[in-house]
Amino acid sequence: MQRSIQHILAGFALAGISGVSGVASAAPSNEDLAAEVKALKETVQAQQGEIRQLRNDKGETWLNQQRAEEVKALVRDVLADADTRASLAGDTTVTGYKNGFIIASEDGGTVLKINGQVQARYITNFRNNSTGSGGGSGPKLSDDEQGFQIRRARLIFSGNVANPKVEYLLQGTANRDTGGFDIEKAEISYALLDNVKIGGGRYKENFLREEYVGDAKQTAVERSVVDQLFTANYVEGIYGVVDATDWLRLTTSLTDGLRSGDPGGSNTGFLNGGNDFHNDSTGLAVTLRGDVKLAGDWKQGEDFAAWSKDKTGVFLGGAVHYELAKAGDLQTAGTTTVTGPYEDFFTYTGDALVKTGGLSLFGAFVGQNIRATDTVARGDLNNYGVVAQAGYFVIPDKLEPFFRYEWIRVDPRVSGAEQVNILTAGANYYFSPRHVKLSVDVVYALQPLTGVNTLGASGPSGSGQSTGLTGLGLLGDNSGRDEQVALRAQVQLTF
Repeated sequence: MQRSIQHILAGFALAGISGVSGVASAAPSNEDLAAEVKALKETVQAQQGEIRQLRNDKGETWLNQQRAEEVKALVRDVLADADTRASLAGDTTVTGYKNGFIIASEDGGTVLKINGQVQARYITNFRNNSTGSGGGSGPKLSDDEQGFQIRRARLIFSGNVANPKVEYLLQGTANRDTGGFDIEKAEISYALLDNVKIGGGRYKENFLREEYVGDAKQTAVERSVVDQLFTANYVEGIYGVVDATDWLRLTTSLTDGLRSGDPGGSNTGFLNGGNDFHNDSTGLAVTLRGDVKLAGDWKQGEDFAAWSKDKTGVFLGGAVHYELAKAGDLQTAGTTTVTGPYEDFFTYTGDALVKTGGLSLFGAFVGQNIRATDTVARGDLNNYGVVAQAGYFVIPDKLEPFFRYEWIRVDPRVSGAEQVNILTAGANYYFSPRHVKLSVDVVYALQPLTGVNTLGASGPSGSGQSTGLTGLGLLGDNSGRDEQVALRAQVQLTF
C-alpha cells in the first residue's frame, strides 16, 4: 500500500511539474506530451498491480469492513426513524425483565410488574389410625396416603399508577381443589413520605415472621404447624408502615380479625364466615409489630436463605394482636372450633433471624390468651408455640440441608389436649438461585395431630381427613393414636 501511494504521489508530481512548466514556457511539444502519458500509464499499471496483490493477500476483508460500517449506519437510521414514529404515536413504553416481567411508561409513572409461582409436590403420609379411636369407637382411618399436589399456582401483578407513590398489588391463585381463581391479595398503598406508607385492602398480616417471609422463600417445603395455628394469615383492613430510623421499622393495622381475608372465609381456627363486612366474628382487631435491624439490609429479612453474596444480617422482631369479639345481630360473642364463645383474645410473638456465611438461624415464640365468656365453665385459655430452624449451604447457593423443631402446647383445661413435638429435616437444591429449586424433607409428629391439639386446624372430619393441615402434607389423627410421618418432595418455579 505504501508503494502504491508513492506511485500516486509521483504521478501527481509529474503532472504538477508539467503544468508549471507550461506556465513558464510555451506549449509543450509532442515529445513532451508523449513522455507524460507514458509516465501516467506506468503509474496506473503499478497501482493496479498493488491492488491485485492486496486482494490476494487480504481477500475482501477491507471492503467487508467498509460495508459493515455502512450497514451499521443504516440500522441506526432505521431505529431512529422507528423512535420518531413511536413518539408521534404517543408516549413510549419500556419493557424488559428484572425480577419479573416489566412494562412501564418512559417516565416511570406507571409500571406493571408480572411475577408467577408454581409449587408441585409429591407427598406420602404414614399414620397408625386404622383401628379407630378408643378401641374402634372413632372413625377408621387409612394407615397411609400418597399422591401429588399443586400447592400453589399464582400470578402476581404489582407496580404503580400515574405516580411512583401510588402502588398496587393483585395476587391470584388457583384453588387446588376446585381449580377456581381466588384473589389472595388486593391492596393499594400510598407513600405519604419517603419513610411512611399507608395502604389497605386484602393482604398478609405482618404478625409472624414466617408469614412475612414469602411462600417461595421458605427453608422447608412448607411453613411450620406453629405458624398455621397462630398466624393471622390473610386479613382485610388498613395498615401503616413507618421506617422510624435506619434500624427500626414499625407496622400497624386495623382489620376484621384473624383470617378475615382468607379466600372464601376461614374454615379453621377462628371462624370468620365469608369475606363480606358483616360475616366476621370480630368487633375490633388491632395488630402492632416492630422490627429491629442489627446488621445487614432490610431485604435480607425477607428471605431465610443465607446467600453467598449477602453480608451478615441480624434481625429481631416482636408483635401483638388484640381482637375483641363481636356482639350483635349474628352472635353474642366470637367463637372458635375448640374454645367455644370468647370475649376477646390477645396474641403475642417474638422472633430472631441471623444469616452469616451460608448459615441461617431462625427462632420464634408465640403465645395466646383467650378470655372466655361466662358461659364457658373452664374459663380462660393460654396456648403457646415455639419454632427453631437452621439451614446451611454446604455448596454455596446450591445445596442447603436444614432442620426444624416445633413445640405446641394447648391449654390442658381443654379436654384431651396434650403437647405436640414436631421434627422436620431435609435439603434444598437450587438449580437457579431464587428461581428454580428442588426441596425434599421428612416431617415427624411425635404426638397425634387431633382437633384439640391443633386448636381445631386438624382432626377427623367425616372421612377421617384433616381440614386445615393438608396444605402442609399432614392429616388428622384420632385421639390416643401414635406418631405421624410425612415425606414431601417439591419442585418450585418462580419468575
